[in-house]
Amino acid sequence: MKNEITYLSAVRYAVENGNLPAEYTDKLNALAEQLDKRAHAIRKPTSKQVKAAEARDSIPSVMEQGVLYTATDIGKLFGESSQWASPKLNALVSAGVLVKTVDKRKSYFSLA
Repeated sequence: MKNEITYLSAVRYAVENGNLPAEYTDKLNALAEQLDKRAHAIRKPTSKQVKAAEARDSIPSVMEQGVLYTATDIGKLFGESSQWASPKLNALVSAGVLVKTVDKRKSYFSLA
């Protein structure tokens, strides 16, 4: 499989392999630096990401120890759908906060 050409790699290739005047090389090096900064920037989370994180963090507080919940049950507690709840529940399972049990193609979640 061939590597994808990015703007940054194209600019670096042009600088390294082109016989360019110094002012063009300087501009292209500055552009490469900007592209590199942008590619590695730490971005502020969107409002949607913040809401999802808050909801995910509040799910365990509405659950009772020893009770099995489906994604539909959790969605209803928050006035949302099971499609809304499912990725948040799976993230909590990955974090070790919840335990997932599958019975006859139905997933149940409980506090760890």
